[in-house]
Amino acid sequence: MPGSIMGLIRVNRPGYMIYGGSIKPGIISDNNLCGCDAIESDIQSGKYEIDIVNSFQAYGAYKAGKISNDEREYILQNAIPGPGGCGGMYTANTMATCIEAMGMSPLYSSSLLAESNDKLNE
Repeated sequence: MPGSIMGLIRVNRPGYMIYGGSIKPGIISDNNLCGCDAIESDIQSGKYEIDIVNSFQAYGAYKAGKISNDEREYILQNAIPGPGGCGGMYTANTMATCIEAMGMSPLYSSSLLAESNDKLNE
């Protein structure tokens, strides 16, 4: 992302950077994993939203003996369900937010999920 902005500045032409969007959270419904500190339940539906942070915490829970390797693998395989930038506020989302704040990408483009209808219409 910084490279595309530097390119726009270098050629001295008007333009926008269009961010591809963030990844949506993964969904699991396995009640056996509710003991993992990082997974919060939606009490009414019995479903759990998981993301990249849960992948990191699952490794810690595995090393501490709180979950099995199979449970850890299950979390890893479901935490990142499709396309988009990293689900945490890390490099991609942070850079997209900063670039949007500088006015070099469309308003609200950094907060749209990659697979959302709003992103498709953008």
